[in-house]
Amino acid sequence: MAFQKTRTARFSERELERIEQFLKQNPFLDFSTLVRVAVSSFIENPSLVVKPLTQKKPVSLKEKGGKVNGVHRTL
Repeated sequence: MAFQKTRTARFSERELERIEQFLKQNPFLDFSTLVRVAVSSFIENPSLVVKPLTQKKPVSLKEKGGKVNGVHRTL
């Protein structure tokens, strides 16, 4: 399979350190393959586990009036 398009992404120093450590522990993967697998996996199962940076009481969509960032969402 010939790949012809290049995309870029910005990573923090901590993210780069974690990626490099992972690639050292998994030498059968290179960065490009890792990214393609991760993106493909996310597209097939687009779910995220979001960890809050601070501990606040969760606010439901009902409490926000069904709006997220000012946009009405289905409850």
